[in-house]
Amino acid sequence: MLTQPIFDASTKLLQWLEACLPLSCLLCQQGITQGLVCSTCQQDLLQCQHYCLQCGYLLQDPHCQRCGPCSHDPKPVILRHGGLLQPPLNQMIYRLKYDKQALFAPILAQLLYQQLRSQTPTSWPQVLIPTPLHPIKQWQRGFNQASLLALALSKQLSIPVHHSLCKKVKHTPSQTQLSKPQRKQNMQHAFRCQRHDYQRLAIIDDIYTTGSTSLSLAKAITAQACYPDVTIEIWTIARTDLQCSH
Repeated sequence: MLTQPIFDASTKLLQWLEACLPLSCLLCQQGITQGLVCSTCQQDLLQCQHYCLQCGYLLQDPHCQRCGPCSHDPKPVILRHGGLLQPPLNQMIYRLKYDKQALFAPILAQLLYQQLRSQTPTSWPQVLIPTPLHPIKQWQRGFNQASLLALALSKQLSIPVHHSLCKKVKHTPSQTQLSKPQRKQNMQHAFRCQRHDYQRLAIIDDIYTTGSTSLSLAKAITAQACYPDVTIEIWTIARTDLQCSH
């Protein structure tokens, strides 16, 4: 699997860049003395706001965990994300995903890690599950960005990554132009998972839009659990429009 060598190479490249080169911000090219992102862009990225743990809707009360509708219809899946899919966060994700700039994976993972720590979860998951790509898609892209993010988070949190627990067995078309019902239909029976004895898992992905991919994967993971009560968290770098969908 190429993911680990790519992650190791990107980590070493980051260390080399920080140690050897006159630095400029990776996003705005402003001169900096340390790190890879300037303080202005860093501030734009750190959106430590309080969201509903089920639908991602922005909450005004920091003591609430769910919005009104989700409080009346709680689900076993918890959603956590680093921020909104807007500049400069979306630029970093696209450069990782489409321009194959793997050095952004550790930076994005650090941002998500800071958001996770700000939410002070009562317990951390036992394992991280990167959202798998279909073999054809992985061959076309050359790597799985979710795996790179999971490896970086694993290093931060000392939580293992299980790359082979789940596989994507259905080669689905791009969901970019699909409606929410079409996305849900597109992802039906898309994943297959091994039998497992985990009770707390976190699915890792780059972007959460309607949740069709992550929720389909969560359903497959739950179906193969040895225990009846499984807690699944969905961790993504960014979340699209947070308008309440209820």
